[in-house]
This record gives sequence, C-alpha cells and structure tokens, in this order.
Amino acid sequence: MGNMNKGVLYGQKQINKLRMRNDIIDVNNDLLA
Repeated sequence: MGNMNKGVLYGQKQINKLRMRNDIIDVNNDLLA
C-alpha cells in the first residue's frame, strides 16, 4: 500500500511539472501572437 501511495504522489508531481510547462508555453504563444 505504501508503494502505491508513493507512485500516485510521483505521478501527481509529474503531471504538475507538465502543467507548469504547458502554462509557460501558453504564455510564450500569447507573447508571440
């Protein structure tokens, strides 16, 4: 069970990183537009 929770937390961290990257890309696109 403990390992499952670690996996979920790790997944959430990865998703948050991707979201942050997408937000930065969106801002850059707005600046370029």
